[in-house]
Amino acid sequence: MIKDEYKLSNKLQIIQWCAYDPEFKANAIDKGFKSWISKGITTYYSLTEKGQFKSFNRLKEDCDLDRTDFFRFLQVRSRFEHIRKETDLNDPISKIFIDAYQRKSNKGVIARIYKGLLSKKSHNTDYVRTKWEREGNLLISEEDWLHICQSQWKCTSSHSLREFGWKCMVRFFITPKQKAHFTGGEATCWRQCGHREANHWHIFWGCPLVESFWAELHKVLSGLFNTNLPMQFSTLFLGIFDLQVRKADEYLFDILITAGKKALTRRWLLPDPPTTQEWISIVNDIYLMERITSSPPSKKSHLLKGGPSGLNMPVLIRQKYGMGDLTMLLLTFILFF
Repeated sequence: MIKDEYKLSNKLQIIQWCAYDPEFKANAIDKGFKSWISKGITTYYSLTEKGQFKSFNRLKEDCDLDRTDFFRFLQVRSRFEHIRKETDLNDPISKIFIDAYQRKSNKGVIARIYKGLLSKKSHNTDYVRTKWEREGNLLISEEDWLHICQSQWKCTSSHSLREFGWKCMVRFFITPKQKAHFTGGEATCWRQCGHREANHWHIFWGCPLVESFWAELHKVLSGLFNTNLPMQFSTLFLGIFDLQVRKADEYLFDILITAGKKALTRRWLLPDPPTTQEWISIVNDIYLMERITSSPPSKKSHLLKGGPSGLNMPVLIRQKYGMGDLTMLLLTFILFF
């Protein structure tokens, strides 16, 4: 429930009807509180004026109470004092309901509710980081996690690819372990590797059937950037690695590892792992997307001015691909942006 998720129960007690408040034990014994409803006394807020509880004499005049209601008045006032300590009358959600009871304009009420709930929602993603750390036996610093989050909306001009990066980072895609939690079945890896706890880390990295795919990408990227990249999940999937090169090189690195993740998700639920050729095809798709969605020329040159520092294609790529698909595609990225 929204009330529980946003912890509104205590803050909204002031608009609880005192005759039906489950925490107000007196109303279960004394049915006289229900007779107050016909006299206009409903919520605790209806017993106040300018944030202060009305006096008994004022309630006698306004609501036609008599002397026999005095003890009930004392009981309700005691309950109100407890509620008031936990109530912020300036709280955006409370204020909406209070304004409604005061018959103020309800213009834009949906937008006000949305903004009020949004202001209460925590935007902390540490719980996602904790899950990656637990599943992969990793240690991700706050600084590295901030870099990972920022890189999702900087790595490409395409909004769809930015969204895809976020989905991978926040573990959007449903794994066998998640499905088993809801259906009660087994959490066996669909690649038939025999693993029975197929979580996000296993599907994206730990499965033995994707080791060769990541190993090939590791060789290609290490040669392309002329550096010894760590063969680690945190580097090739999360992108935690200081290339110590230009921003353009970081941009290209993020593009290429995003393509690697895309290759894996295109084979989601399929037994066969992705291939390097599929990765090349996705890089080509991203190149075309960048050409369509990139910034104006003045900003485009700022994104990618030349290729990786000390560009040196490794012998492995020349032997496997010659000067064909991969080499020419990467050179195209370098020369035409």
